[in-house]
Amino acid sequence: MLSFLLGRLLGMRNVPTVVLSQVNFTAIPEHLLFLLTAAGWQDQHIVGMVDWQGDFIEVMFPHYILDESETRLGVGSISPMNRRMRLMSVSDLVALAQWTDLLVFDYILFNNDRLVRNLYLAQTNSTKYFHEPVKNVRRSGSNNGLWYTNNGDQLIASFSWLAGIAPARGDVDYSIMKTIHEDLLKTTCLFRRETVLHIEKLYAQRTAADILFKELRDKEPVGKSLPPLPRDLDFGQVLQKRIDDVYLHFQRCRQAADVVMSQIKDTSSLVVKKDKRVKKNRHENL
Repeated sequence: MLSFLLGRLLGMRNVPTVVLSQVNFTAIPEHLLFLLTAAGWQDQHIVGMVDWQGDFIEVMFPHYILDESETRLGVGSISPMNRRMRLMSVSDLVALAQWTDLLVFDYILFNNDRLVRNLYLAQTNSTKYFHEPVKNVRRSGSNNGLWYTNNGDQLIASFSWLAGIAPARGDVDYSIMKTIHEDLLKTTCLFRRETVLHIEKLYAQRTAADILFKELRDKEPVGKSLPPLPRDLDFGQVLQKRIDDVYLHFQRCRQAADVVMSQIKDTSSLVVKKDKRVKKNRHENL
């Protein structure tokens, strides 16, 4: 639920809608109760209902996020200043912007079960994972839009690890995951304008968690019955730090773009001056 609401705060409409409901066995026909009990549901428990999308298609790892060798990540390679990006079609750029949105979303969530999972497995097991479908990302068969699915599995656990109050789950090395997240974000300086504006707003307000939980209270009356977060987890501090990291990366992108633009202007100026000198010499020779 929190992941869905955070997606909305970031202006992302491709996170499947989630609503909360409270199980009420007395309102369910007796012959259907066995379905709920078989699924492990219990009377009066809170459940999340996720919007069903029926035309999903698996998607492969986006090749333009990797360098030519597919063994390490390029830094700053996806940028409006990149000639390859300027030659891309509008539809390809739209698709790319959906992937960079995903990089931002997963960085903030510290979600390790999508692109990062493939890269982690490729580093620790086999590069074949570069060429396998990305888990928990699907493309709509009707409009080719990307959908970011199954977003809640790791949020509290991963934030607890970032806060230093809990170990990683299973045998996964979260420190490697953290580095991969950072490297992935650094690969791109091309983002949707709306995403940038929402990050800038959340950065300036300094109360991202308060805004998020207000959304939960206002839009989900059942939310007050949810179990509390771990007592020693400063959820707000971790969330704001992740947003701040993305904001600071945006600033570095702007600075890099300013440098490139100033170099282009300087080069243009030299060309103009040289052209003037050539014309002057030609006049004197005549």
